[in-house]
Amino acid sequence: MASSGNFSGDIAIAVTKAFRERTGIQLEILSSLGSANIERIKTEKRYGQMVTDLVSASPIQLKLLKSEGLLAVETDMPVFQERDTWLVNPLNLDPKGQMLAYERVWTGPYVNTKLVKEAEWPTSLFDLLKPAWKGKMVMSDPRTGSGVYRYYIPFVRLGIIDWEYLKAFGRQEVMLVKNNRAAIVEVAKGAVLFTPMGTSGPNAAIVQEGAPVKALSMKEGDLFDVNAFSAVEGSPHPNAAKVFINWFFSKEGQTMYANVAQHGPLRKDTPNFVPKEVIPPNPSVRKIEITDEDSQQAENLLREGFIAKLMGLQR
Repeated sequence: MASSGNFSGDIAIAVTKAFRERTGIQLEILSSLGSANIERIKTEKRYGQMVTDLVSASPIQLKLLKSEGLLAVETDMPVFQERDTWLVNPLNLDPKGQMLAYERVWTGPYVNTKLVKEAEWPTSLFDLLKPAWKGKMVMSDPRTGSGVYRYYIPFVRLGIIDWEYLKAFGRQEVMLVKNNRAAIVEVAKGAVLFTPMGTSGPNAAIVQEGAPVKALSMKEGDLFDVNAFSAVEGSPHPNAAKVFINWFFSKEGQTMYANVAQHGPLRKDTPNFVPKEVIPPNPSVRKIEITDEDSQQAENLLREGFIAKLMGLQR
């Protein structure tokens, strides 16, 4: 299996161990950037030597393989007949099963609970434009990654904010770091008080280590993203790939994965291991999905340096 990083480290170890113990099949996970995985599989096809059975990447990247006929149709596994089981059906992303949604990732604000009193926690995106928050926030650098774009584009698309909001936010003297993970680390250390964007999986470990951080719902809505994987057409072990897919989406597989990855479960019969400090349990707040179109626009605007220019940042 080629992974874009979601199946890596302790998660990769747990997945391969559990799958081997259940089936006797040895799963090897190669972790690298999603774009590198895509090029690897295209190269395998070009030379007629397919090696990869499964690939994990963003839906946008998987669509590139789908357009070249490199993704297998996978809907005939018994687990997909369990129609009343799903909170989020893996086939929602692609009814043909060529792209299987395997985790739903919460993206949103985190606050340092030791340094900020609860009465002072922001409840709206517009609270962050107040003078009290100037110089006290951190975010992913919009010059180096699409994370900022993917966070704000859905809110712009829905008319909740406009791009002038980012101009004003840019005047708040926000600390910039390389990614969302680095941002939550700065909040945990107390170097800053707040980040408008963190992601549930990486932040779970920080929370469990006792860091004084907590996820907050903004009244404008909670944002969710989807990660996916696919079986590769013409792979050397198609039956083993089917066995993995059926096991991974079973109650056993999902219970194991939800526990180690600390993402909300896809199945109704799977326990939710995610602490409220990582994903706020706020059913009254609007749930907003990051769409494929949002992701594509994020990549386009990143190339243009759009948000960086709005915020007055230099290359």
